[in-house]
Amino acid sequence: MAEPKDKKNQWKPLGTQAYLAAYQKMVHFSAKAVNSNASATGVRIVEQVDLPYISVSSVNPASVPLDYFNGANTASASNQINSVVLNNLRERFAGIDEAEVCFIQQMVSSYEFADFGGEIDCHLKQIIMPDESGNDLCLTPLHSTGLSRLINDTERRIAQEIDEKRFSVFKHAAMNYGGSNTQNIGGLANELRKPLFFAAPEEDMEIRKSLAIHHKGFDYLSTTRVDQYLTWHDEYCIREKAKTMRQKLDEEQLLRTIVWDAFKEADRQFVYLSNHKEHLPGEQLLSHDLDPIFHGLIFEEQRDNAWFIDFGNAVASFIKNRKRRKIIDGKPQLIDPLISNQQAITLQGLISDIARTASQTTVRSTI
Repeated sequence: MAEPKDKKNQWKPLGTQAYLAAYQKMVHFSAKAVNSNASATGVRIVEQVDLPYISVSSVNPASVPLDYFNGANTASASNQINSVVLNNLRERFAGIDEAEVCFIQQMVSSYEFADFGGEIDCHLKQIIMPDESGNDLCLTPLHSTGLSRLINDTERRIAQEIDEKRFSVFKHAAMNYGGSNTQNIGGLANELRKPLFFAAPEEDMEIRKSLAIHHKGFDYLSTTRVDQYLTWHDEYCIREKAKTMRQKLDEEQLLRTIVWDAFKEADRQFVYLSNHKEHLPGEQLLSHDLDPIFHGLIFEEQRDNAWFIDFGNAVASFIKNRKRRKIIDGKPQLIDPLISNQQAITLQGLISDIARTASQTTVRSTI
């Protein structure tokens, strides 16, 4: 029976200068991974920092494999350096030169990475983002083949815990890098070929609606009821003439309907907000910054005398400023209500009294 083939690669003694030259040009982020026609440049993160746009900064950079960016001529040296840094050389190589391993360990612990700078290549994309002071900040997105390697290895471990024959558990897209010879852009460039694919989160319109009510309030006045009152007012009320008793009773009934509808709408919104309470900030039904009118509508215990006066003012102001569309001489026009300032003051008092009575004689029911 034939001997099983050893899957380990043979260690290649390359000499200290080859490792120094390769390590000087090894990076976490490479411009070549974005566009193989871009000039050779890259970025290495030397320590863990709090930078929101830098993915490698969220983990220990020492745990993320480095990659070459200046062509495959340093591929062998870069590969062997990574095996030492990631502490997996015994698994990957046979015939290891212990002296070279010792040199690599000393090199990576003491080497200060040189900034080779250079201008941003025209083949790279630019994204304009605001900084903390509101000024524009220009960012250049770069891929990290090493971080992709860690992500892929993590997924493979998860998959094999489920089933030894599985290699993936997540949905992937398919992308190609580097043309026919991927190694020209990086030793780990193949790790970029199957990026994770995530569907956009679905928006829950019910939660969105509850948050809008929490922050902005709701329309508690029925425009249909208000327009009915204004139509009656235009027909029966003349500014210079006092109302008859019949007109006063009709007006109170129309205003009572407006107030009752407002309270019924508040009851519906109270139930709606209560049903979505867990999605609201601090599980509070309404924002503290919201107009006190809304708080009184939702929380009946907050309806004190000052609130009824404010509520009457708010409703009277809405009625007085409500524009309606009417056909005049065959043309649609927006008209203002025929309500004087004095009539608006009287209206406010009526509405406050009606609201006070309605609040005392009605009990909120669960809808």
